[in-house]
Amino acid sequence: MNYAAVLFDLDGTLLNSLEGIAQAMNSVLSEQGWATHPTPAYATMVGNGIEALVVRAISPHQPNGETINKLVSGYCRHYNQLWLHHSPPYPGIEELLAFLVKQGIALAVLSNKRDDFCKTMVAHFFPRIKFAEVRGALSGVAQKPDPSGALAIAKKMAIASESFLYLGDSDVDMETAGAAKMFVGGVAWGFRSAAELKAAGARKIFDHPCDVITFLS
Repeated sequence: MNYAAVLFDLDGTLLNSLEGIAQAMNSVLSEQGWATHPTPAYATMVGNGIEALVVRAISPHQPNGETINKLVSGYCRHYNQLWLHHSPPYPGIEELLAFLVKQGIALAVLSNKRDDFCKTMVAHFFPRIKFAEVRGALSGVAQKPDPSGALAIAKKMAIASESFLYLGDSDVDMETAGAAKMFVGGVAWGFRSAAELKAAGARKIFDHPCDVITFLS
């Protein structure tokens, strides 16, 4: 099948951002006198947005909503100072994006990362790539795995969801793509394993960005 568009996840798919996320969250935990976590542990905590990350990171502590909001604010404050130096594009991503542009395939990004971070990071790391839409988490708007964000992007781009290749690195992404009736592509170069992606519904596993090029050629 020929795909008219590719919808990318951000963290663990376009950008290897785990180190910055871990450092920001550990800084907040240290400020509270709570135990920190090694960077690899955050691979299974991310994916459902900042609030979910905070709750998972502070477990078994169960603070109230006001405290969680304070921790989220602290995390964002630290992350704002860290993302620039700890979020490199994965090897091969720039080549993949250049290939897609050359092929006339439309590009978009959908992330559960806060919308302002998402837009700023995509613009910084991929300044020469035109994305039709870049959308992160917004207050009051359902996040992935709810498919409404993916479907809204498809509608805005005037491309049928069935004509999208969705690329993501987590079960959240696989569920989102399946619910939106997009082709479910799992990227094994990201934060989660190929086995997890397959179990969550991936129809194709890509070990490296160049594999996507081969798949679409």
